[in-house]
Amino acid sequence: MNQMAAWNMKYSDVPGKKIGVVQGKTYEQIKACYTYMDEIANVDMIAISFDYSYYTESVPHPNKYVSWMLGRVKLLGDLLRDGIINEEKPHHLLGCGLPQEFQYYKHANYDFIYSLDTSNPVVHGLKGIPYTDQGLWDKESQKLFTMINSEVSDNQWHDVLVNIQKFRWFTNGQTSTIDV
Repeated sequence: MNQMAAWNMKYSDVPGKKIGVVQGKTYEQIKACYTYMDEIANVDMIAISFDYSYYTESVPHPNKYVSWMLGRVKLLGDLLRDGIINEEKPHHLLGCGLPQEFQYYKHANYDFIYSLDTSNPVVHGLKGIPYTDQGLWDKESQKLFTMINSEVSDNQWHDVLVNIQKFRWFTNGQTSTIDV
């Protein structure tokens, strides 16, 4: 919240829209930061990360990626239940632990979710890890920018396209027209 306040003071004359990233280690901190971003910082969009430490506490699981996946699902549900989510404001989901997380939102009427970003399907494809119909149960932690100049084999390219196709299915139930 202090960083957002400092940014607002320093860059108040910058044109365009602003996004506030919610932070916190507990549900109470996350709620307070969300409310600050929505009501005081007056951001145009609110972002929720995929890997808060809170997720491993709220949904404990031996696989931290499952905790992160189900933790964000639970967090959004809890914030909505508690009347914290501003459904009139667009929300952005930052990153992805496991791609199958997004199947939880496609039929949940979470119209406030406007966008998401992830390199997950591409990184896993480049690493030769195709998604299964269930998704993944582990996550490569390599950043896409470290692979950007890599030579890509036909097999890797195929895996990237398959992963993008399955990711689209997880997010909105659509199959793509990508020719794999």
